[in-house]
Amino acid sequence: MVVESVLAAKRAIEAGRDLTDEEIAQTIVPLTEYYTEQRVPLRALISGGFAVIATALEETFGSARPEDIADVLALNRFMLDYVGRAMVILFDAHPDIERSVYRIERHARRALCAALVSGAPFAALAVQADVMVPERFDLIALHVATTAVTDPKFANNLSRRRVDLVQLELDQIAGTTALHTFDGRAGVALLPFDQQPPDPIHLQRLAVNLTTHLGEPVIMIDYGSVTRDDLPSASTQALEFAQLAAGLGRPAGLYGTDDLLLEYQLVRPGRVRDRLAARIRPLLSQKHLLEALEAHVRHGWDRQRAAEEIHLHPNSLTYRLRRIAEITGLNPLHPHESRMLAAALIIHRLYPASAALDERPA
Repeated sequence: MVVESVLAAKRAIEAGRDLTDEEIAQTIVPLTEYYTEQRVPLRALISGGFAVIATALEETFGSARPEDIADVLALNRFMLDYVGRAMVILFDAHPDIERSVYRIERHARRALCAALVSGAPFAALAVQADVMVPERFDLIALHVATTAVTDPKFANNLSRRRVDLVQLELDQIAGTTALHTFDGRAGVALLPFDQQPPDPIHLQRLAVNLTTHLGEPVIMIDYGSVTRDDLPSASTQALEFAQLAAGLGRPAGLYGTDDLLLEYQLVRPGRVRDRLAARIRPLLSQKHLLEALEAHVRHGWDRQRAAEEIHLHPNSLTYRLRRIAEITGLNPLHPHESRMLAAALIIHRLYPASAALDERPA
């Protein structure tokens, strides 16, 4: 390929013309494919290309005679034109080439990760993915708090782009190709366990980068170190924590399980959860009372701030809180009963149907 490129350049120079983009691509694209398959980074590929051109020009200048100056300048212009257009072709071609080269490998790794988190046999997949599966992983859950409506025609392309972006960012953290099941909306990532937990600063930066690149809030849960045998249950729970944080309206960023323990326990499925949520059922048709309760819960005992948030006089807020006590049987001004109402609000926010159930005797 290199020889053919040199001969093509020689013919173009002799004909007094520049190489066409098609002629340049005939060399640049195959070389890019070859070096990408060899895992040569794009930065090294560009640096190497410039080094070759610089060496060739130095050899030419070193052997040139005074009467060759015009030809040397013409060659210099020819090479600068070649390099400029070659870089454009390289940058255009490289993303598609990289995706094509890595697609099979990444598909195998995603299949391996899916097997690990589901408890399925993984030995054959590990061989196919060329991965030594350790006994422990650092487990991270990812959840995109989608707010935009995506045209179904572009949904698949959007998901693939998101998966590629997540893979690239995770690789930067892991220092190798990370395993993950992210599908464009949610998933878990398994990072190699090396006796030290991942740096929270790096993980927080990862959450920020993903939010920026994906254009929507990304919730990350740092679940901690997990044994291979515990991955199925731990992965399910980590994803539940991520979905919970998104459902509660938490801002994009990194969270630990300790940040959501109380809320997680409150929303466990069961009759108790439904009965607790049903305590605020009578408020659902009286939005002004529900609004007052939510403001009161957000600001605790600071009724001045709670009243300001919903544009009420503090005395009016107090009146509404007393009405809530009359209707629900739980007094928002009583510490214990206020906590019960706050728990009911959390359940209602995440599972509206629960609050709509009729309260029945236990």
